[in-house]
Amino acid sequence: MTNEEKRLEVERLEKIAYVKQQLADENLGLNEESQWEALTNHVEVHKYLNDEKSGTPSTWEEAFASWKGKVYTPLANVIDWWEVKKAFTAYSRGQLLFAVSNHWYYMLEKDPKVEPEDAAVDFAAYYGKGIASWVSLMRAAAAMRAQYSFYE
Repeated sequence: MTNEEKRLEVERLEKIAYVKQQLADENLGLNEESQWEALTNHVEVHKYLNDEKSGTPSTWEEAFASWKGKVYTPLANVIDWWEVKKAFTAYSRGQLLFAVSNHWYYMLEKDPKVEPEDAAVDFAAYYGKGIASWVSLMRAAAAMRAQYSFYE
């Protein structure tokens, strides 16, 4: 392993440790190192997109703070809604965060105005189980009717 490869590996491990430390109290249920690495990669992608958009590089800490405020916290809030959480009883909070985050990403490709709430409810409505999934389906249908209402 070259010195550069060693430096990059140390940097990668430090970033994972930083994410673990910052989210230690979030009860994510992420037990595997690969899950923490995947979450760290989410921050890396967020950093890359923000840096491209702004034209100036951000520090890792700035990127993490931005990701936490714009991505993590809004998603964490909605995955705690009972109809979302109860539609996926076999998922840990972290697994549900990944799933809804991925769903949100694909929804944003079609409509850049999609909010985390829309993604969580849509995901629960179409992929969840039980009555909680049905409640999410009704909520999603009502939101869609309101969005395309002719009575505005």
